[in-house]
Amino acid sequence: MTPYSFSRPKIRRSTPARYRRALRVRSSPPGRRADLRRSRPRAPQGTVAGVAIGPMVPLTTVPNPMAARILAAHLGSEGIVWQLRGDVDGPYPVGPVEILVPEDDLALARVIVGVDE
Repeated sequence: MTPYSFSRPKIRRSTPARYRRALRVRSSPPGRRADLRRSRPRAPQGTVAGVAIGPMVPLTTVPNPMAARILAAHLGSEGIVWQLRGDVDGPYPVGPVEILVPEDDLALARVIVGVDE
């Protein structure tokens, strides 16, 4: 063993007492570990609580992913939920991208983007 080894016994000796308890919990048997997880209060799962979105309808089609992301940013800044359909995040993102918005927000999205019907 080298003097610079990071083996567990050396870490245990070098950590203050308040951190040793955390190491014991992590190295506890699998059955006990599951019991500890269940006893902890659960944090909320996500930041958006139940957004009711109706059917998504096409707003417009743009020639490339960069233009789609710019329009999506404008829609998002106005509080409109959007979805991009097309080759946006592929290895070679090229080609047309369709922007979808909820049916209820279609009229407002058309005004923001400046799209004629």
